[in-house]
Amino acid sequence: MVRARGLWEEPARVPVSFAPSGGVDVVVSPRSGLCPTGWVGVVFLGGSAIVTAPSDGAAVVVREALGRLPVEAVVDSARVRMVLPVTRVLGPAALA
Repeated sequence: MVRARGLWEEPARVPVSFAPSGGVDVVVSPRSGLCPTGWVGVVFLGGSAIVTAPSDGAAVVVREALGRLPVEAVVDSARVRMVLPVTRVLGPAALA
């Protein structure tokens, strides 16, 4: 799990880490490799999530909204739509 998390932290292109005991780490990364430019990228692994936002303002909104959800819900588009104005979703992707 440690190696998998490291592999997903790198494309964020800014320092970010999966919390060992669960939780969501939201960072600002306009050039994140986790999602298209201008989008919010989310990766959930082993009970924790990392999230990249394209700007400081977006990070504040995303951090506050996702903080109202259980960590496992950050990849549930229906639940995320309840707390954020989502216009389009790519994924989820399930990796073997």
